[in-house]
Amino acid sequence: MYLRNRARAPSAAPIIRTFRAGAQIFSEGDEITGGYRVLAGAVRSCRYLGDGRRQVLGFHLIDDIFGLELGAKHSASAEAMVATAVVSVSTRSTAGPGEYVDLLELATKQLQQAQDLTTDLGKKLAHERLANFLLDVARRLQSTSFRMPMRRLDIADHLGLTIESVSRLLNGFERAGLVRIIDRKKRLELLDLPRLCDLADGRPTALRFDS
Repeated sequence: MYLRNRARAPSAAPIIRTFRAGAQIFSEGDEITGGYRVLAGAVRSCRYLGDGRRQVLGFHLIDDIFGLELGAKHSASAEAMVATAVVSVSTRSTAGPGEYVDLLELATKQLQQAQDLTTDLGKKLAHERLANFLLDVARRLQSTSFRMPMRRLDIADHLGLTIESVSRLLNGFERAGLVRIIDRKKRLELLDLPRLCDLADGRPTALRFDS
């Protein structure tokens, strides 16, 4: 975060909103009135193409900020993936006496990181994309054992794969001892980070995965 000195100004109480799984928080083309921070649950940003297909641009997990953009209207829709709570934020959010956080800068940085990741994924093979994605989720959740907030269809639409490919690759990862799938596919444990990193980076490996 970017902290700068400024006299603390009075502000209205934050507005907390809750959404059921699948509910839309805002739509592509809606006027931007502010942004949101995820308090609980998870959110996906996506666009719907003219032929009905969906492109998942990114996932917003706890403490992530989304919905702040430079334009006047949202460039994508935001949807709750599970029961989710968000709090409204403005571009300047008081962090403490004499300080404020430039949330627009922070949101722009997060968006750039997501775009860089998407660009990088576009250059990789299917198994490399999935390994890279799992490592990124673990990094953001700060744990190698986590409940998957997104469905396999969400992952497929994000990585540009079919749901069948995602399922086949995850099962292959499990057979190879890279991951453990727990609790009816709802939890995932990363077992071998070095080999997952090798796969994500396209390094030579004895393992072979077909997309």
